[in-house]
Amino acid sequence: MTQRPPSLLRRLLAPALALTLAGCGLVTDYVIEPGQNTTSGQQAALLAAVPPAHLALHRSLFLADLHADTLLWERDLLVQTNRGHIDLPRMQQGGVGLQVFTLVTDTPRETPNPDPAIDHCIYATSRNLAGLLTVLESRPPRAWFDLRARAFDQAGKLLDAERRSRAPGYAGPELMVVRSAADFSRLLARRAAGEKVVGGVLGVEGAHWVGQDNADEATTRAQVKDLFDLGVRVFAPTHRFDNALGGASEGCSGQGLTQQGRWALLEAERLGMVIDLAHASSATLREAVALLAQPVVVSHTGVQEGCTGVCYRLRNLSDDEIRAVAAKGGLIGVGYWPEAVGPNGVEDILRVMRQVARALQQPAFKAAHPGLDPHAHLALGSDFDGAVETPIDVAGLPALTWAMARGGMTEAQLRQAAGGNACRLLAARLPGGGPAAAAACR
Repeated sequence: MTQRPPSLLRRLLAPALALTLAGCGLVTDYVIEPGQNTTSGQQAALLAAVPPAHLALHRSLFLADLHADTLLWERDLLVQTNRGHIDLPRMQQGGVGLQVFTLVTDTPRETPNPDPAIDHCIYATSRNLAGLLTVLESRPPRAWFDLRARAFDQAGKLLDAERRSRAPGYAGPELMVVRSAADFSRLLARRAAGEKVVGGVLGVEGAHWVGQDNADEATTRAQVKDLFDLGVRVFAPTHRFDNALGGASEGCSGQGLTQQGRWALLEAERLGMVIDLAHASSATLREAVALLAQPVVVSHTGVQEGCTGVCYRLRNLSDDEIRAVAAKGGLIGVGYWPEAVGPNGVEDILRVMRQVARALQQPAFKAAHPGLDPHAHLALGSDFDGAVETPIDVAGLPALTWAMARGGMTEAQLRQAAGGNACRLLAARLPGGGPAAAAACR
């Protein structure tokens, strides 16, 4: 989809429409979002069942989550509410050390596929619900019509929250945006010293404007550098539909990377971004893993094995795809929502974690990768605030780690999956990072 400058009519109408919609934020706050970012009602009972000894262990973990869409919503990160899944006070309650916050600019409406031979696919030309939400939230008019401007506007929300969390008189935890391995080391040291500080990393979920209109290599790389300069450190080329960079898992083409996609991924890797293939088609994933030198992540996903009912196979990873990511040293971030894992809440999250480990214990794969630890490739990837229902919000994380512990994970394995693996990968891959920075992760 080509992004063009807004027409003169749009530029003239935008201020008047902004005034007209000034009260529409109430609609998103109290009508739209409460029906989108929900929990299943299990959390209170799950938390009540967590024994004190495990709560003490939970508080000692470094918890990291690879994906949340909180910046899409007009909600103050510093204020605890009963809407959505994440805010800073609830992150502190849940013991979170680091959260990846993604920029979501284009979420097409799902429509029936006119081709009966294709079970399900999403077209880039479908109505952009993220754009409609941007208007209803009365965000700046420049963000209504331009995806890049929308991404920059959402990033501004995180940077503003960081600034306000450091202001005199604010009593909550501090938000620290992490851009480099040195930042990450400071975050770990401050948390180890008992300071109330939570790390945030910017990611982009679908860089749809990068490489458009058959952009040449210099233009494509400059567009990626533009995101890096903004502070983006996790780069997902696609979201739910095919774009100029490559095919998506729910796209209609089945294609892999385009030439622009190859340029974009190589530039992102060179700059020190982590490549996220959560919404990549099978062809895009295979080609990206072969192209790149560094580990990748699949930030929020389920698995195809055992995926039935509401669980959606096409969006999830096959065992071969799990092995391809792990063979390169990458991470699988396990999601929490039913379409990824199934309808049974934390038990299904645990089932998917077990299947990831099981896929990495296939005899032929083990023989080809001696010494590979299956639990070293697990991570959390909630998809909090992604217009999904989850069994818990971020304050309910002790219930999830308790399920992981009573489900058979050793303390060492639990520490890895809950955040140690993500910590090591980010510390190694962020600008200035490497083995020494990763060694500080537990």
